[in-house]
Amino acid sequence: MRVMKSFIIVGTALGLLACGAQTSANESATDMAAMPASAAAATATTPASAKRSAERNGNWLVNPRESHIRFSAEQEGKTFEGEFKQFFAVINFYPNDLPNSSVEVTVPIASIEAGSTDRNSTVPGKVWFSTKKFPQAMFKSNDITQTAEGAYLAKGTLSMKGIEKPFDLPFALDMSNGALMTSQVTLDRTNWTVGEAPWDTDEWVSRAVKLDIQVTASNPN
Repeated sequence: MRVMKSFIIVGTALGLLACGAQTSANESATDMAAMPASAAAATATTPASAKRSAERNGNWLVNPRESHIRFSAEQEGKTFEGEFKQFFAVINFYPNDLPNSSVEVTVPIASIEAGSTDRNSTVPGKVWFSTKKFPQAMFKSNDITQTAEGAYLAKGTLSMKGIEKPFDLPFALDMSNGALMTSQVTLDRTNWTVGEAPWDTDEWVSRAVKLDIQVTASNPN
């Protein structure tokens, strides 16, 4: 009997890349002076536009080699483990300004490694992730609070297989050397119809899926 794997999600973090061609101060001044006033105004970067650009990219850069989204579940009473090999995160995290912090994590479902050839071939089907129709899962949060020293909670939504549900992601954060975020959380896969009948019970594959998330990131600013 073929059975599947599990699920995805979040954890969290990414970074910012922003480059620009540099010219000398004299060349820049000459170019701006030669422009019509309207063109120069359009070219200038305002603090507001710079802030929007930074928010789109995030203020943390993830180290993918030291980051992971792993999962475990049970199949016929035996634990199996898997991992999503790719995820992309845009995170704006300000320890001293949590109300303006946010995170958006996208996970390509096709990057899953579910621990066996059988599960890997079953996962993309309509009964499980329906990957062709719903190629990615996404976690979003702009409600991050501190619950204890070094402990936080990101309250947001998890979208998967066309279904968006509220999802709370508790995490620990060590910022003594860059940022190391870790989280262990359990979800019920059937809330997102991952594993439709007859797989929507605990009989063959556990409904509970445990996530193990680690994100290592640096702030290039």
